[in-house]
Amino acid sequence: MEESTTKTISNFVTEVVERNGADRSLLTTILHAVQEEYSFLPEQALRDIASLMEIPLIDIYGVATFYTSFSLEPKGEHIVTVCMGTACHVRNSEGLLSEVCRLLGVKPGETTDDKQFTVEAVNCLGACAMGPIMVVDGEYYGEMNASKVTRILEKYRKVEVEPKTGARFASPGELDEFKKLVRSDRYSGATSVSLCTGPGCLAVGSGEVLEAFKGELEKKGLSEKVVLRGTGCHGFCERGPVVVIKPENIFYQRVAVDDVAEIVSETITQGRVIDRLLYEDPITGTTVTRENAVPYYSKQNRQILGPNVDIDPCEIGDFIATGGYSAMAKALFDMEPDQIIDEVDRAGLRGRGGGGFPAASKWKSCRDASSPDGVKYVLCNADEGDPGAFMDRCLLEGNPHSVLEGMVIGARAIGANNGYIYVRNEYPLAVTAVTRAIEHTAVKGLYLRPTNLNNVETWANVPLIIKEGADAYAQVGTENSKGTKIFSLVGKIKNTGLVEVPMGISLREIIYDIGGGIPGGKKFKAVQTGGPSGGCIPESLIDIPVDFDRLAEVGSMMGSGGMIVMDEDTCMVDIARYFLEFLCDESCGKCTPCREGLKHMLEIIDEITKGRGSMERLDLLEELADVVRDTSLCGLGQTAPNPVLSTIRYFKEEYRQHIEEKRCTAGVCKALISFEINQDACNGCTRCAKACPSGAISGEKKEPHRIDAEKCDKCGICYEVCEFDAVVRK
Repeated sequence: MEESTTKTISNFVTEVVERNGADRSLLTTILHAVQEEYSFLPEQALRDIASLMEIPLIDIYGVATFYTSFSLEPKGEHIVTVCMGTACHVRNSEGLLSEVCRLLGVKPGETTDDKQFTVEAVNCLGACAMGPIMVVDGEYYGEMNASKVTRILEKYRKVEVEPKTGARFASPGELDEFKKLVRSDRYSGATSVSLCTGPGCLAVGSGEVLEAFKGELEKKGLSEKVVLRGTGCHGFCERGPVVVIKPENIFYQRVAVDDVAEIVSETITQGRVIDRLLYEDPITGTTVTRENAVPYYSKQNRQILGPNVDIDPCEIGDFIATGGYSAMAKALFDMEPDQIIDEVDRAGLRGRGGGGFPAASKWKSCRDASSPDGVKYVLCNADEGDPGAFMDRCLLEGNPHSVLEGMVIGARAIGANNGYIYVRNEYPLAVTAVTRAIEHTAVKGLYLRPTNLNNVETWANVPLIIKEGADAYAQVGTENSKGTKIFSLVGKIKNTGLVEVPMGISLREIIYDIGGGIPGGKKFKAVQTGGPSGGCIPESLIDIPVDFDRLAEVGSMMGSGGMIVMDEDTCMVDIARYFLEFLCDESCGKCTPCREGLKHMLEIIDEITKGRGSMERLDLLEELADVVRDTSLCGLGQTAPNPVLSTIRYFKEEYRQHIEEKRCTAGVCKALISFEINQDACNGCTRCAKACPSGAISGEKKEPHRIDAEKCDKCGICYEVCEFDAVVRK
């Protein structure tokens, strides 16, 4: 490395360390600053950090190589990220990733020789409703498949594409506007346009729609008369981009840039409804004008998600206008700490992060714990590591003040002096929203001080309890599971999105009445709840109530709220393999049963998906699962076998077919499937031949084509692009 470059890096590192401080706990913060500046971590930077912070260089390398967000090698000009979360997995994200890697000639984590592209695979991007998701330089592409990859990547080869964030948040130069009082007419019944800019809608273009609204309102001289809000998630991601026009509450869905001028001229100026943008009830065939009449919302109870439609996260006045911070004022000035804890206790609030532990018990333990210097902490867990779950992301991005209000109330009750929010690396917009919102464990936790940890949704429930009272809050839900719960309803379901429902509602009501059932006339097969450590619930149990206790009884769990719906084209053996692979990566490795047991379980089930299993080995798989569950030290190992045990319990016949018949009826396990072309159905359009990356398809134009099984790599692109159902998967 040239001396001038070395000096520049050293100067930058010195400035970063001086700005943040040399405390070891700030190491990751400093590494992130270096990574952001250079797009990787230069060796010189790591040596400088070690020297300035007095940390052994080997420890610096340990951190830099442990976290996947850091890179020791320069990355490409364009970063291509493919989501491998559960919701994307059941929609064939593995095929998508394979095609990206094939087209660019690299493996995940590698950079092309010309330094144009780096390919990354992540566990979950939190845009599950529109999966499979691919992100290029921050721009989301939803409902992806392998056949779309070439077209999208080509535009990045030709020109420099500016990363898009959906234009959702104000730029740093506009922060002064955030601090001003909001115009009074913003809340006095003036016409408002609320456009969802949550992750699902961003993936289908809501960022561009928002910019189009800004331009059209300005052109018509309506910028000062119409309130335009780029809001958090409205929930109905499947129909995005979603627009609600108030005060009439007109609900428009799948709005495109080309629709904006007509909405402004017809609906906003003339008061006329545009029928083609309304939601059509699939059962009655009638169009629905008002948001609250849309069937998707009718069985929900959106106590927490509901305000999103009225809140621009950059406008604190929007939050206050919905009653925000009134609960905090009550807790600070009208209640004693013990009264707050008692109210939360009587309300029956249980942690929404997965364990369902009574929140008040945690709070009381932390309040009663002594601290040598009086310092206590409240923590908000926004990691949301379960693939297929994106509730926390939408709350933090759309209504960050609700979480902050809950944390302040909790701090008052506990006697805490400091609070921290931990947000996962894949949620940069959530970090931005919370940071700007701020600008205006129980006994010995963080820094060995009494600490209380709750997740995002738990904190957001607290203001409701204080504002409405414990008795009113406890009216919703079941005896042991009070209130509402937000679920990400994704996978093989017509209406993907976020739903907030009362505890105790049945799975059938969620999947069919709210979710609209299974698309394409397919049969419902199972629903997976509780994230990677949850279980797969079959169709025979679809009428069970959804609460903490009942889900546990059938071999699953509430978890943080991921709900992945699966149809007849989902292979349950592959699903178990997928979760085991994820959990092997998540295991800390401290205890042998989890560290080694999960690896052996994965080896056995991987052999089954390749047609090389045996019934004796299947028995061993069950035995290993029981040992891992019963002897692991922590909750991850104790619940990790759930996906395997539940799929064997309810879908053992599918395992037998893989083992004895060497057959995957769902057509997922590559080693057990093949593709053929129905000669009677093929009209020789040549689409499959042109799209086939391995050159396995031949035939004359307007004549039936054939697939060479020797050349076919089973990518499935031919199956995706055929419009005549001529390609058959066996």
